[in-house]
Amino acid sequence: MKLKTFTHAFFALFMLVLSVAELRAQCSILPNAFEYISLRQSISGTNNRSGLAYNPAKQYYYSVNAGSSGYPIDTYNASGVLLDSTASGFDYRGAWWNPSINVLEGNGFSTGGIFIQTLAAGTAFPTGTGTTTFTANQPDAQSVGDLDYNSNEIIYYNDGFIYRYSRVDNGLLGSFLILNLPVAKSALNSNSVVYTGCPQHEIGVYDYGNQRLLFIDKANGQYNGFCQLPATAPQRSSFGMSYANNLLWLFDNNLWTGYQVANLNTAIDPTLADQLRVSPNPVRDILHISADAALLPGSVTLMNLQGQELISQSFNQVNSLDIDVATLPAGAYLVRVVSGESIAMKKVLKLN
Repeated sequence: MKLKTFTHAFFALFMLVLSVAELRAQCSILPNAFEYISLRQSISGTNNRSGLAYNPAKQYYYSVNAGSSGYPIDTYNASGVLLDSTASGFDYRGAWWNPSINVLEGNGFSTGGIFIQTLAAGTAFPTGTGTTTFTANQPDAQSVGDLDYNSNEIIYYNDGFIYRYSRVDNGLLGSFLILNLPVAKSALNSNSVVYTGCPQHEIGVYDYGNQRLLFIDKANGQYNGFCQLPATAPQRSSFGMSYANNLLWLFDNNLWTGYQVANLNTAIDPTLADQLRVSPNPVRDILHISADAALLPGSVTLMNLQGQELISQSFNQVNSLDIDVATLPAGAYLVRVVSGESIAMKKVLKLN
């Protein structure tokens, strides 16, 4: 789990320098999901954590709990450490980060409407206060919304349909029946939906019995493939589902677990990672990196666990290369290898 945490923390750094549109334009759906970081809930609240949002500037996750304005909104850093917890001040259902105005917001229960959470200056921790921007207008009292940031729309799932509401005035823009689903609508998480932004796979609904995220083409409403989650993934029939920082999140037993379901141009490539070897590990002076096949033109970078680049060198098509790490202090480091458009990460320990 530590290596997953470290690789995901670095993956989060990419989000600061690449636009959402650039990332989404080059994504493809993975047949099988990869589990990354987990976020353990604060001690108060219920099992109905219902939304998760990611603040890219601070690299914070915010988790909300459906059921009461007195339930907590939890804040975590990119490594999954709980930093803060306070009463949310709003009975949330969905939660998301709105990148166009850089705010944390979400939809509420029944007549709650759309709420913008106030974040403290400096810390960016929620204050438990905020502003209701629109009155209620959603398909069901328990609907858990998500933001389609490309179209500036809020989307909901209800009874086999996707509903679209304007983020400008919260007016209903339209709805469509999901076509050609491989399961009955009763098999889906009944009130949650996610927006991935991946072309032709923009919308996701959860087949909780088979533990699959089903993708919907927003343009025509057609089911368009799935990503299989691990057998350990929560089987949430309602609530407990969100999408943040390019990961699907499922909640159960006091834990949000994040899964990579789409392969972005900045995503960790598990195939490349399997082909790479770093030795010796632990290392004292020369770190040897080798691959099963010639690496495409790229670079290798050694970083500390905060993502700071310490040593970097470019290469052309090679099967192996060496890095002199003798002058670095003892400790844990990350090796990032970029080969063409693929990225892999390895953790190494440096000895004195």
